Amino acid sequence: MLKRKDFLLGLLLGFSLPMWFGIYVGSKYLVAKEIPIETLILKDLNGNSIPIENFEGKNVLINFWATWCKPCIEEIPSFEKLKNEMDPNKWELLMVSAEKPEVVNKFLKQRNYSLEFIGVENDMNELGIVSIPRTYVWDSKGFLNYKKVGKIDENPEELIKLIKSLN
Repeated sequence: MLKRKDFLLGLLLGFSLPMWFGIYVGSKYLVAKEIPIETLILKDLNGNSIPIENFEGKNVLINFWATWCKPCIEEIPSFEKLKNEMDPNKWELLMVSAEKPEVVNKFLKQRNYSLEFIGVENDMNELGIVSIPRTYVWDSKGFLNYKKVGKIDENPEELIKLIKSLN
């Protein structure tokens, strides 16, 4: 016969272990980590380095995406709209992929986008990026103002307000 103490211990473990597992998984995959912009090692699709200093004094929106990621591809038109809200003298909007440049170039040849697509040399896991899409916005002083895990809305009002406030 099951003793009351054993029953309570089983009940406690039965509820707490899944909860802690959920917190671990949620914090790893559903919460965007802080990424200092100066830690990013960017490159163009020809493999040339893009110094972060190129963006000094500008607000920077970076979307981490991949050619195989359906939500990533679905949100590209939203970034096209966002680009139209940005003052080009004050903003950089970068679509960043960890894929090989050949893969990204092949994908882009089949489409007509006006966004700047680049690569990243950093290990995505070390940056805390274990799922995509992810979007980050740094202001002109390098402070992180926005981070989101997952696809942005078709009409991203929150981002539009932020862009207008930083224009």
